[in-house]
Amino acid sequence: MAPSVNSPLTPIVIPEIAVAPHFTCLGSGLLQNGHPRESPSSLEALLLPSAASPRGIPNSNKPKTWWRAQCLHYGIDMPVSATIERMRARLEEALRSPGGLVLPGNLLDLEHQKCGEFRKLNAQVRDKVSGGDNASGKAKAEAKPKPKPKPKSEPKEMITTTTITTTTMTKRENAVASSRGGSGAGAAKAAKDAKAGSKSRGAPMKASGISKPKPVVKPKKEGKKNVKKEGEFDYNYTF
Repeated sequence: MAPSVNSPLTPIVIPEIAVAPHFTCLGSGLLQNGHPRESPSSLEALLLPSAASPRGIPNSNKPKTWWRAQCLHYGIDMPVSATIERMRARLEEALRSPGGLVLPGNLLDLEHQKCGEFRKLNAQVRDKVSGGDNASGKAKAEAKPKPKPKPKSEPKEMITTTTITTTTMTKRENAVASSRGGSGAGAAKAAKDAKAGSKSRGAPMKASGISKPKPVVKPKKEGKKNVKKEGEFDYNYTF
């Protein structure tokens, strides 16, 4: 619906507009110094004596600005310096008159005109603000960068390490060393070398696909030959 004098009043997004010479407007009637116009029946109940209130409300029940505002709303010109007693007297006089307190036609027309202007202007600003918010929200949503997908991590290669530990063969190697090196210092040296080699071979080795070392083959001992020296005789015979 295009903004017009019949546009909905709320929500109100603009301040009140000025209406010369004494009023302002927020779309639902004229205001004078912030005070709306009271109806003639309401003023009659407040000011004139009745069974419920023989003297009406005391003057001090309402601020001075309220008394002047009611006078101006009904076309009764009243200076700012006027007292509350004077303004009350003029309102009571109008209420007791034969025609009663009547709103002038020019003020009624002015009120309708300014209320329509306010409703149209308020609707224009409201639609603009609402559309701007929607466009801004849409622009922010479009401008927001999409999160980048995280790269898939490649599976790590599993490396199998085979640990091979050679079994020490101290006794067997010592025996082999003794047979090769003879007795005495040579045999001791061979045993020492064999022990050192055994320790080095006994250390764990990490490798992939390394074959287990072949065990050392013990050489066969050669039997001692009985060699007869010249001139010796064999007495091992039977008769």
